Amino acid sequence: MRLIDARSLALSALTVLLGASPSFAAGWGTIKGQIIYDGAPPAPVIAVAQGQAPKDGEVCAANGPIEEQGLVVDEASKGIANVVVYISKKPKEIHPALAKPADAEITFDNKACVFVPHVLVVRTDQSVRAINSDACGHNVKTNMIRNKAENQLLVANDTKGYEFTFKLAELLPMKVECNIHAWMTAFWFVVDHPYAVVTDAQGNFEIQNLPEGEHEFKIWQEKAGYLERSLKVNVKDGAVTDLGQLKFAPTKFK
Repeated sequence: MRLIDARSLALSALTVLLGASPSFAAGWGTIKGQIIYDGAPPAPVIAVAQGQAPKDGEVCAANGPIEEQGLVVDEASKGIANVVVYISKKPKEIHPALAKPADAEITFDNKACVFVPHVLVVRTDQSVRAINSDACGHNVKTNMIRNKAENQLLVANDTKGYEFTFKLAELLPMKVECNIHAWMTAFWFVVDHPYAVVTDAQGNFEIQNLPEGEHEFKIWQEKAGYLERSLKVNVKDGAVTDLGQLKFAPTKFK
């Protein structure tokens, strides 16, 4: 009788243990690729010529022109910077290594009257710390739809700055502005998962630790809007799926 009781107790404990264990995908994989401008790279467009800033000229464009950031193409590779690549729907499972963001706070700066970075992805469990490295004042106006829209003034050389927080994911990257200097714009994309990235200066991107299986990706760029609305990719366990060069015609960016 004692033996039966012991076995029953062990089985019950095992059942509880298994029932309490988290359910993870059978496997995880990575995708990568490069967003390419399929034509002759456009010449940079000057937003403010050197020494011609209409306000705060001792800081803005004092040491060189300010270029527009709406379409930045690397001349050598034809890669497009600042493109957002992301899964369209939060998956049921998140890789344990990505359950929490590596950084709880992202820094967003004002440098020589330019927002840095121009495009950023921020999770709902992260915040954005807006600071001002310039010797003149700026404001950071967010144009959120699902989150609170704010307009925060940052005085000159404000290294403490202001913390922006978010409760909900946005459907699209949202525009950020400085009303003091009209050429200053950026985009923030608020997401509720870790599977969204911004392309680098050569248009490269990589999204790691995706649950295996088919996922639908969207590709968004500031001037073009959606470059892809429904790019379906089959992610394989333990594999890197290289999408290669994804080429887009110049007409997409008109």
